[in-house]
Amino acid sequence: MTDFNDNSHLLFICSYNKIRSRTAELVFRRHFPTKSAGLYGGNPVTQELLNWAHYTFVMEYGHKEELLKRFPATKNIYCLGIGEDCRFKDPKLIADLERTVRESVPDLFKE
Repeated sequence: MTDFNDNSHLLFICSYNKIRSRTAELVFRRHFPTKSAGLYGGNPVTQELLNWAHYTFVMEYGHKEELLKRFPATKNIYCLGIGEDCRFKDPKLIADLERTVRESVPDLFKE
């Protein structure tokens, strides 16, 4: 990742805001205003966070379903398809996050 459209606010959500969403926040906050939250623990998902975000990324489809159940008006939700079998700041997790975010919203990255 080298060139970015850095005016967009990114929110990353996983189950407990311990591994996946926290890693994503660390990776992307170098280039974008970025926050992370958990559906069931950690920094809780709030309407205020969702209103702040231009793009909301969830790790699993079940997260998207739960998010829409709690906050049905949420827009711009992207599922990255990253399961729980990973470690905090793991190089494979970082590579998967970079790849799936780029694939989900190519407009975030300048060509």
